[in-house]
Amino acid sequence: MIAVHAERKCLMRRIALITTICIVSFQLTACNTAVPDITIDPSAIEIETSTETSPESSIDNTTVITTTTTTMETTPTTTVNVAQHQEYKKALLKLLNKRIWPGTKRKEEFLGSKMSENEFAIADVDMDGRDELIINWNPQEGMCYLTQVLEYDVETKKWKTEGDFYPYGTEFYDNGIVFVPFSHNQGWGSTIYPYSIAKYNPKKDKFKLDIGNVSCWDKECIDQLGDYEGAPQWPYDVDKEKAGVVYIIDYKEYDTKKQYSQTDYNKFLDDLVGDANLIPVKFKSLTKKNINKIVSVD
Repeated sequence: MIAVHAERKCLMRRIALITTICIVSFQLTACNTAVPDITIDPSAIEIETSTETSPESSIDNTTVITTTTTTMETTPTTTVNVAQHQEYKKALLKLLNKRIWPGTKRKEEFLGSKMSENEFAIADVDMDGRDELIINWNPQEGMCYLTQVLEYDVETKKWKTEGDFYPYGTEFYDNGIVFVPFSHNQGWGSTIYPYSIAKYNPKKDKFKLDIGNVSCWDKECIDQLGDYEGAPQWPYDVDKEKAGVVYIIDYKEYDTKKQYSQTDYNKFLDDLVGDANLIPVKFKSLTKKNINKIVSVD
C-alpha cells in the first residue's frame, strides 16, 4: 500500500506541473501585447504538497493527498537593444581607426599615441532603461583627462552628450548622484581625495555638473606644516571626536567657511547617497578585439 500511494503522489505531482506549464505557455501565446522572454529554470521549480492522514478505520490506514500546489519562479531575460549597440560598435571602430569622435565629424588629434590607453564601457549609468556609451579619454601627456557619457537614439538616429566629466574616475550611483575626482589634490589632507558632485536630470536627460564639491584637512598634515605661512590652525572645537580629519563641504546649506566633523560628513553622505548602489561600469581598453565583442555589425 505504501508503494502504491507513493507512486500515486508522484504521478499527481507530474500532472500538476505539466498542467501549469501548459497554462503559462497558452497565456503567453494568446496574449496580444508584447511580453518579455521567459526562461524557466528546472531547478527553480518547487512542488509543495500538503498531506493529511485519515484516522484509523476497520479497513486500513490511508494517506490522502488533499492539495498539490506547483510554484514556478520565472526570470525575464534582459533584451539588449541590438541596433543601439551596433551604432556604438561602429562609432568605436571609427574612433579607433580614424580618430573620429562618436556622433561628430571631428578628428581628435590628442588621443595619445596608443589608442589602447583609452577605455570604453556600455552601461545604463542614468538608470533610464537605455544603455549609454561611456568613454575614458586618456590624451597625450599634459592634457586633461575626460569621461564622456554619450547616448545614441535609435528612433531619431541622433547622438546626445549627457555629460563631460573631468577627469575620469567617475563613480555613478543609481539615484543619479555622481562623484567626480579632482584632477589634483591641492588641499591639506588625503583621507579622501577631493571630488565634485553631479546629478542626473531626467527631464533634460543630462547630468548637471559641479553642483558641489568636498575636500578634507588631515591633522597630521596640518601639524607637519607647523608655522608655515598660510597654513590653517587645527579646529579642535570641530574635531571633538578626535578623528584627526575635518571636511570642507560646498553643497546646498553647508557653509564653505566652516569645517565639518567626521560625524557631520557621514550624515552628509547618508543624505546624499543613502541606500543607493554604485553602478558597476566595466571599462575595457579601446582595442579592435574588445570592440568586436559588443555585437555583430551588418
